[in-house]
Amino acid sequence: MKTMFKSMSLCSIALSMLALTSCQEETFDAVQPPIQEQVPKNILAGLEDLGFDVQTIPVTKEGEFYKVEGDILMYPEDILNPVIAEDLPADTGIDTKAAQRHRRFNIVTPCDKARFVRVKSNFAPNSIAGRAIAKAIKAWNQVSDNVLFFKLVNTRPDVTIRFAGTGGSALSPGRRVQVGEFLNLNPFRLMQVRPARNPNASNVDFIAKLVAHELGHTVGFSHRNSKVLDSDIFINNTRFGADKFSVMNGDFSQTERILPILSSTDRVAVKQMFGIRCR
Repeated sequence: MKTMFKSMSLCSIALSMLALTSCQEETFDAVQPPIQEQVPKNILAGLEDLGFDVQTIPVTKEGEFYKVEGDILMYPEDILNPVIAEDLPADTGIDTKAAQRHRRFNIVTPCDKARFVRVKSNFAPNSIAGRAIAKAIKAWNQVSDNVLFFKLVNTRPDVTIRFAGTGGSALSPGRRVQVGEFLNLNPFRLMQVRPARNPNASNVDFIAKLVAHELGHTVGFSHRNSKVLDSDIFINNTRFGADKFSVMNGDFSQTERILPILSSTDRVAVKQMFGIRCR
């Protein structure tokens, strides 16, 4: 997540709307020296065209993926050949004008898929991470008037939450997958670097907010505080500009509070993206 929780232009990865702390894999490490020379110029140009910040947070190569703004993982084809309005398959249920989403060009999880997103956790249910994951899922599912629903399962998951990385990161949807297939989480590292703000919040609450942020990425939400481009479309009835309480900000260290997990603006945005357009 870039720097999680600054402003929230509700941009979607297919949108642009939700994120947590130095979305630098959700850690609070200092920004590392730019290593953009290791990333092909056409990838950097493609990301800039999509509105991503490739200057403040270095783009890195993670296996077959590129990690953008610290915690968003993308396939190269979704950067070089993004899904744009004219390119959306007719059966996705996405009407870009009706949705009025503040989005980038990548596809948002289709309505039919969003109705039941199967999530498998590799963490013990009673562990801090396990309880945080359950709490994050509950926060999403409590938003009314929309079809988005996450369900913890043991088999055939759409998203697998696994122990990996130095904080938190997630794969975004795109041409190859309708839901990001995995969410990387390192709760031990997160508890070491959690910010001093919100000292009364528990580790479970803190990690739940981060997990909720990454789950947002798996269905197409991007960082709320991303820069605004001419290509961005704001989601109807949501606040313009900063939302210091949003779960999708890129800088969790600057958010004003951990609870509630989703802000009022987040809730409106979810209803716009997975409510009105999915009727």
